[in-house]
Amino acid sequence: MKIYDISDTRKFFEKLDACQGEIEFVDERSGLRERLDVSAGRKFYPFSTVRGTISEIELIFHDHQDFDRIFRWVLNKGTLG
Repeated sequence: MKIYDISDTRKFFEKLDACQGEIEFVDERSGLRERLDVSAGRKFYPFSTVRGTISEIELIFHDHQDFDRIFRWVLNKGTLG
């Protein structure tokens, strides 16, 4: 899933922390993938200090419920609780 123009980065990373499975960050320029297994206790908290807007991020979700949760959040522009 590619996501564009994330203005509330803190809320975005809080939503990712609520996920249950593995999530991969994909950097198309370098071809690198970073896997974070949220279920193993790895959280996105260190990223939550990112200021400003994230112009583009690509994520691969290994848990369909995680994908649905983030997809709904993005569709509603982060207004879901």
